[in-house]
Amino acid sequence: MLDRVKDRFDLQPERLISDTAYGYAKNLGWLVEHGIAPHIAVIDQSGYKDGIWSRADFEWDAENNKYICLEGEPA
Repeated sequence: MLDRVKDRFDLQPERLISDTAYGYAKNLGWLVEHGIAPHIAVIDQSGYKDGIWSRADFEWDAENNKYICLEGEPA
């Protein structure tokens, strides 16, 4: 939609405000790449309850500079 507004009216916002439905990395990255400051809450996916591991399920191995999963394998 922002591309169409730019093409048709030669307008581009300096900032964009939205709800968390648009707070995912690809969308936020696109806005920043186009010089638009995002004011959007980032979707918090750290507390999955459906069997998907979250960040909290990984342990940082500083000596080897990598994360280790619950099964002891490097991530």
